[in-house]
Amino acid sequence: MLTEDLRKIVKEEYGISDVVRKYSEIFFEQMLESLKDADVASKTEVMVKKTAPMTFFIDDVKLSCSITYRNFLSKDYNRIYEEPHVTDGSSFRLSSNVYLCFINVYAVCGTLNKTAAMETIQHEIEHIYQQIKMGTGFGSDSLYAKIKDDMISADINRQKIGKLFYYTLKSEQEGFNNGFYAFLMDSMEPYSEELVKKSEAWEIYVFMKETLHELQKNDGMKNIFTEYFNSFGITVKRLEKEINNFLHRIGRTAIKAKQDKIKQGWR
Repeated sequence: MLTEDLRKIVKEEYGISDVVRKYSEIFFEQMLESLKDADVASKTEVMVKKTAPMTFFIDDVKLSCSITYRNFLSKDYNRIYEEPHVTDGSSFRLSSNVYLCFINVYAVCGTLNKTAAMETIQHEIEHIYQQIKMGTGFGSDSLYAKIKDDMISADINRQKIGKLFYYTLKSEQEGFNNGFYAFLMDSMEPYSEELVKKSEAWEIYVFMKETLHELQKNDGMKNIFTEYFNSFGITVKRLEKEINNFLHRIGRTAIKAKQDKIKQGWR
């Protein structure tokens, strides 16, 4: 039998934090309770929207949360909803023990999409938990500012480069990887390569590969990349390494999820 220490090392190697998963599950249950008591913010023939405040604690750190819930009244919601994604989240550190956290979730005909919700929740909890343990935010503030500006630029090439750099950040990869595990485990189907390819993590990996390939041919993107190289010393080789790291992360996580689903009775 494996010793407890070895079990811990194996779990850490897979990149999945049991602590993050525990907090994410508690967050989800508390979110459901908050939404039960929330008033309807708006109602149309297409959608019922609720917003709910929620206070959540990770150890002694306070998360002041705002939950937005949309219940689509038709299974054809993807055809009528203007935004490409209806689940997402963000978090901001206000002080050493206070964070703001925003979570968007959705339901179809009254059934909450737990898989999508847990993927988003676990991503944000991962970020916050790691920052708590490290005591500071990740990376350079100026690099983050540069990436965020490029991601919302009207220039498509600049948007792509900004997203590419965002997805190669270690902190983002860890967050998406934990969301990937939640997606696989909460999906009501057994593990398969096709299930992996439905995940946001796989879409991100494909985007990074395709964008890096385009970067090497597109002069406009090369010029934007040069700004990152000159300011932060980031090379194409480093991007290639981080993309490969992400593939290894999701590969290890896919193996773990497959094993865990088999333990739950999935074949």
